[in-house]
Amino acid sequence: NLYRGALELRQAQDQNNSLYLINELNFEDYMVGMGENSNASPLEYLKAQAVAQRTYAYFVQTTSKHDSRFFDVVAHTGDQLYLGVNNEPQMPRFIDAVNATRGMMVTYNNNVVITPYFGNSDGSTRSWTQVWGGSAKPWLVPVSATYDERDNKKMFGHGVGMSQRDAAIRADEEKLDWVQLIKYYYTGVELHK
Repeated sequence: NLYRGALELRQAQDQNNSLYLINELNFEDYMVGMGENSNASPLEYLKAQAVAQRTYAYFVQTTSKHDSRFFDVVAHTGDQLYLGVNNEPQMPRFIDAVNATRGMMVTYNNNVVITPYFGNSDGSTRSWTQVWGGSAKPWLVPVSATYDERDNKKMFGHGVGMSQRDAAIRADEEKLDWVQLIKYYYTGVELHK
């Protein structure tokens, strides 16, 4: 594969002294290398997904989650699937969505928040505390996933935040725009650049 930016080889400060190849790059370059969508998805859904992905990555890099490994986000589905430059020719519509929402992030009480997303639900999303415990996150509460329920889907993923399948169908059938999609799956949030 090809990668933008710089590559750095670092030894982690963990129990295994693991060795990591770290790709350092501009944030929006990282965004267009994401491999978590289908290029055939509705554009407004792809915009919502880009904003959720951008916000998630930004939030995670502000935590200490990967500090001992000297990187911000792991490049597989443990955080987000990042595929680098080779993903870009396959995803021109997602790149359009990233560019159209450049810098936009989800906030709650003026703070950038974590915005998990997942494949599809069994008809309802889950709250943060239902799945991971800890203190409640008021923007991550259950909402109805009408299209997942209509099509008798089973839960695929953790169930917290935006159901990607339900959101894509909502964008297609209800003609919701990306702002409406974000505000549906993440309760009481605002969007800021």
